[in-house]
Amino acid sequence: MPEHNRPPSWIEACKRTPMLLQAFVPVVWAWGQMATWGPSEWVRSAMIGVVVIAAVAFLFDLPDRRADRAARAGERIVRAEERQAQAQERLAHMWNLATDPRPGNSGKILALQVLNQQRAKLDGIALSGAYLRGIDLSNAQLAKADLWATDLTRANLTRANLREAAMVGAVLTGADLNRADLSRADLKDANLAAANLRVANLNRADLTRADLREADLTWALLIGANLTKASLIEVQLSGANLSGANLTDTILRNADLTGADLYRANLTRADLRYATLRDTDLSEAQFFRPNLSGANLTDTVLRDADLSGADLFRINFSRADLSGASLRDSDLTEAQFYRANLNGTDFTGANLTRARFIKGALDGARLSGANLASVNLSKANLGNTDFSGARNLTQAQIDRACVVPDRKSVLKLPVGLTPPKKTCRAK
Repeated sequence: MPEHNRPPSWIEACKRTPMLLQAFVPVVWAWGQMATWGPSEWVRSAMIGVVVIAAVAFLFDLPDRRADRAARAGERIVRAEERQAQAQERLAHMWNLATDPRPGNSGKILALQVLNQQRAKLDGIALSGAYLRGIDLSNAQLAKADLWATDLTRANLTRANLREAAMVGAVLTGADLNRADLSRADLKDANLAAANLRVANLNRADLTRADLREADLTWALLIGANLTKASLIEVQLSGANLSGANLTDTILRNADLTGADLYRANLTRADLRYATLRDTDLSEAQFFRPNLSGANLTDTVLRDADLSGADLFRINFSRADLSGASLRDSDLTEAQFYRANLNGTDFTGANLTRARFIKGALDGARLSGANLASVNLSKANLGNTDFSGARNLTQAQIDRACVVPDRKSVLKLPVGLTPPKKTCRAK
């Protein structure tokens, strides 16, 4: 722009304008400046003006907007409090329905399910005699609940906490109790037929006379549980822990106890006919007069177990560990001890007619006074074995056995019999 057409600066404009007209200097100066603008300057100025106007409007409107937001927040708080109050009122109503003393359903199922969905604690709730068939109480907190004679047929109680619950006479037929906590629960006379109790915790639970027919107790915990006179016909107990459990007079016909732990369990007069006890740990278990007819004890651990006087006719003890066990006065007619560990086992006075000890380890076993008629001792290890006073033992039977060479052992035989000449392979 030529120098003579350049608009005056602000200072020059002030100097040129008379004192009386100084108030109009900004207008005159701005007009002079805009007279020289091109299109781009006009566009840029318009945009700046819009931004300035918007900013001013925003600042003027800010207090109103803040007040509006505060009002809306207050309304939301009020509505939330109202909803919370309504929810609490509904929960109180549901609790009243659930604890209605009248027998039967009376709306209890819906009420309890709503309470459980809201994660309400139902510990100690009184539901005695209630009709709760098919109810969904998964993950429910029902510790010490009163469930006497409650009908929970096909109920969903997965992972429910029923610790120390009173469930005498409760009906849980077909109920799902997978991973439920029933430790120390009182389940006397309860009906748990066909119930799912996989991995359930029943430690110290009282299951006296309970009906557990065809129930699934795979990997369940039953440590110290009382199962006196309970019915466990065809029950699935594979991998279950029943150490120290009381199974006196318990019916375990056709039960599957594969791999179960029954260390120090009491199996007095237990009915184990045709039960599967493969790989089961029965160390130090008590077996006073059990019925093991047709049971499979292959690979079973029976260390230090007490089977005195037991009826073990035709029982298969193949590869079982009976070291230190007591089989005094037991009937072991036609029993099989193929490759069984019988080191230190007490067979005193037992009836072993036609029993098979093929490749069995009898080091330190005591067979004094036992009936060994037609017993097969083929390749049996007789190191330190006591046959003194044994009945119906012949030299031919002894000759089929063997002893480990180069071993300081004492073999006690009836008068007139000599040790076998065969040597066994050292293990």
